[in-house]
Amino acid sequence: MKIKQFNLWMKLTLLVFLSILLSLSFVYFQMNKEMSRSIREKQESDLLKIGHSLANDPTVRAALKSETSTSKIKQLAKNNEQAFGLDFVVIMTLDKTRLTHPNSDKIYKKFQGGDEHKAISKGQETVSTASGTLGQSLRAFVPVFNTDGEELGVISIGLTTTRLAENLTKARWNFSITLLLSIMISLLAALFTAFTLKKQMYDLEPKEIAILLEERNAMFENIHDAIIVTNQFSEISLVNASGQKLLAKLAHTIHPYGEKISTLIPDLKTFKNNNTQVTTDELYHQNGVDYLISVAPIVVRKKNVGQIIIIRDMTELSSLHDQLLNTTAYATSLQAQSHDFLNKLHVIYGLTDLQAYDQLHHYLEKILEPEQEFSSRMVYLIKNPLIAGFLIGERSRFVERKLPFMVEIYPDIPATTDQNIIQTWINIVRFIHSTILELESAKDLQIRIGYSQKKLSLTYSLPLTGSKLEQLKIKLQSNYFSNLIVDSKSHITLEPQTQWLIIHINTPYPIYIEED
Repeated sequence: MKIKQFNLWMKLTLLVFLSILLSLSFVYFQMNKEMSRSIREKQESDLLKIGHSLANDPTVRAALKSETSTSKIKQLAKNNEQAFGLDFVVIMTLDKTRLTHPNSDKIYKKFQGGDEHKAISKGQETVSTASGTLGQSLRAFVPVFNTDGEELGVISIGLTTTRLAENLTKARWNFSITLLLSIMISLLAALFTAFTLKKQMYDLEPKEIAILLEERNAMFENIHDAIIVTNQFSEISLVNASGQKLLAKLAHTIHPYGEKISTLIPDLKTFKNNNTQVTTDELYHQNGVDYLISVAPIVVRKKNVGQIIIIRDMTELSSLHDQLLNTTAYATSLQAQSHDFLNKLHVIYGLTDLQAYDQLHHYLEKILEPEQEFSSRMVYLIKNPLIAGFLIGERSRFVERKLPFMVEIYPDIPATTDQNIIQTWINIVRFIHSTILELESAKDLQIRIGYSQKKLSLTYSLPLTGSKLEQLKIKLQSNYFSNLIVDSKSHITLEPQTQWLIIHINTPYPIYIEED
């Protein structure tokens, strides 16, 4: 793990360091180029200034006029060479005869180079680079005039290219020292930047970040609950697939991004009271459905940057809870029936053996009472344990309110392979029963259930008129119930009759066929 961290740190360091190094190198070479040009221009300017100074000296004019190399003019040339760091100061006549030279053997000999022509013939000052007796050098030529403006000769002042290179090297050395210091500082800055970036990524490698991101995305997209992520302004920034479906149902929108959560889900107390700094759980009711909404803040470096909202459909949880209770009731009923069956056989056999026919008659009437035989009928007539257990549980619900609950089953209901259809059908029946109990219209309720033509038929007959009938219609037109009808592909019809209402519901019911 440490090697991976070092590798990433090294990559970041090299990336930052190379970027800075390239920038510094470019600046260095540009400045070096500019410095070389500037030094040469300064040298040329200095040479011309020295030449002008000598051209105005009476000693120089006198020597050129007499065309004689005197000790005085030799000393003057030598003094200027030493004072200004020159390699040579050559004073020549118009016929190119040297009157001064660092090498005394060259005095009274012709000047070499060929670049002195303009200064001698035209009286123009020039600067050029050419080869002479001292090698290649930078040379300035300044004409000397008398008081009448007549040209007497030319002064050539110069530096060898070796001397120029030494001067340039000295100047470059300071820049090189600065460059080295900058590179060292850049390396430290690169190390610090890479370390900071590594810490910003929580010491994770790119591969680890990619794996972690894919794992989070897989969890986020495939979780059953609706998950919504908002920014610090409570605007939706991320929604999983379940969340998009839920928002399409609650807010009728398929593009929730950028919308405020309080706009899509109104009356949400957590956002209404601006209580988004702590984790909260809230029950929310809309369109006949209860939702549990959990809101938790997203904190990055002790700063709240948004919220994560998890929405659970409490109807589904309630359905699962009821399904568990119904299954338990079904299993308990089967256990009781198997135990009671033998006891009843023993009692019937004993009463028959004793020829106590009156007592036998009363006993048979007792065991065939609705309270005793309802569970048995559900078990024998309905081959689907979920439906049987649900109806047994619903009977207990009605009996607790001292209301009758009898169901006619014909023909028998076979088992099915589609559990989702059954659960949706159970939710439909539960909603209708809750509505009937709410309207207090269950006293003379009649229920018929049967299977025919691959459909599960359900018929309710109940005394219902006037305002209660209108209330029932409103309930059956709610979004929740309408979604149940659509999800199960059911068909519902209402037949109002005199003092009665008949409700027909037909639901597709694929049966389970056992293979031989």
